Amino acid sequence: MRGQSMQPRYKPHVERWVKKNPKLALEFFCTHLQLILANPYSAGSKLSGRGNYYSYHFHRRREYRAVYSIDGDNVIFEVIGPREGVYKDFKHLR
Repeated sequence: MRGQSMQPRYKPHVERWVKKNPKLALEFFCTHLQLILANPYSAGSKLSGRGNYYSYHFHRRREYRAVYSIDGDNVIFEVIGPREGVYKDFKHLR
């Protein structure tokens, strides 16, 4: 994907998370989103047994995860939330 700019896309679960956590969402979009979009293949860890899904880890008082997939020049954010529940939420969404 070198030379192309990646575009973020958001699933409904992420949109609900943004509404519930505006300050944390602002930090994520201002800091972490650009790191992911710059190189989505190495920014996150590939989830084993989950196909083309990656998990990006970030911290703010708690550990958070952003689970995303890559489709062409789109980075599709499936779920963002606390580490404790994000994978369970992701499993239920699939």
